[in-house]
Amino acid sequence: MKQTEIMVHISEGINRAIAEREANAMAFFLPTDGQERMECINPIHTSKKQAKKINKLIKEIGKSFDIGQGADDNLDEDLGDA
Repeated sequence: MKQTEIMVHISEGINRAIAEREANAMAFFLPTDGQERMECINPIHTSKKQAKKINKLIKEIGKSFDIGQGADDNLDEDLGDA
């Protein structure tokens, strides 16, 4: 199975779980090295200054994880049908 096919199954499962629970968000916990903290932010209760900071962080995270940057465009071709 190709990585993109795996991701489709994962995202479908997440979408199904959200729909079944009539939730608008879910949290996933992944093991990390060192101390971590997680904060939930309700955009309705943020100031414009906080929203600007949050948007900047999200943009930086997207770049850090190469989200939408194209690095995985040919990933399936590189991996073959593993």
